[in-house]
Amino acid sequence: MTNQIFDDRAAAYVGARERLKAAESLKVTERGELKCGLADPLPPLYWGLLAEAQILAELASADSSVGLIAGNYLLDQEERIERNRGRERARRLVETLERPAATADAPADSETPAGR
Repeated sequence: MTNQIFDDRAAAYVGARERLKAAESLKVTERGELKCGLADPLPPLYWGLLAEAQILAELASADSSVGLIAGNYLLDQEERIERNRGRERARRLVETLERPAATADAPADSETPAGR
C-alpha cells in the first residue's frame, strides 16, 4: 500500500475531453458517409463514448473527497494487478523448475510395458 495521495479529478477531466474528441471525430466520419442523402444512425460506440465522457465529467466536478477516493481505488487496483502478476510469474517459475525433475523420475521407454 502506498502513502501517495492521488486526486483523480484532473485525470477524469482529461479523459472526458479525450472521449468527446473521439466521439466528435466518429460523428464526422459517420456524417461524411451519406447514403441517399440520409446519414446512417450513429454507431453504439459513439453513444458509449458520450456516456463515458459524462461519467468522467461528473467525477471531474465532484468534491475533493470523491476524487481522492477514486484516485486511491485506482492506486490500489494497480498494486493488486502488479501483485497478481508477480504471483503468476513465481508460479510459472516453480512449474518450470519442477518440470525437469518430474521427467527425470519417469521410467525410460525400455522400462515401460510398451517398450518391452
